[in-house]
Amino acid sequence: HSYLGGNFGLPHRDHSSSDCFDAASGEPVLLSLWCPLTRVTADNGCMFVLPKDRDPLLHQPRHPHHLRPFDASSGTLRFGLGGAVALAPCDAGCALAWHGSLVHWGGCCSAHAEEGPRASLTAGLRLRTSRATQLQAEQSEGELTVEQLPPPLEAR
Repeated sequence: HSYLGGNFGLPHRDHSSSDCFDAASGEPVLLSLWCPLTRVTADNGCMFVLPKDRDPLLHQPRHPHHLRPFDASSGTLRFGLGGAVALAPCDAGCALAWHGSLVHWGGCCSAHAEEGPRASLTAGLRLRTSRATQLQAEQSEGELTVEQLPPPLEAR
């Protein structure tokens, strides 16, 4: 999915809402973290988010479109763009976080942007006491301990 130079330009959720909220309390247990390495403006590839009050499928993880807010094969956007918010401007080194099931996407860098294309890092932050996500359950390797970091290059 991820590659150098990629910007995840299509609206998506990193995880299902069932992975992001505790079933009993409703409290968040998984956040997506985004950290720009360069200054971000509205026209050099900023992140866009759909606020949760504009997302009718946020808490419907079993809905067939929950993990597909955009259908690439038909070009169908399953929410109104009028509610989208640009997370810009943003300085290099800032850390922005949101629920891992929030619809978001990276914008393209305009040919007229005053800044160069943005570069950024992403991570997922999960409470250790929460259950494994669907993605983690499908992966064959267990969690790494601090003593095992960093993994050797061959293992990356």
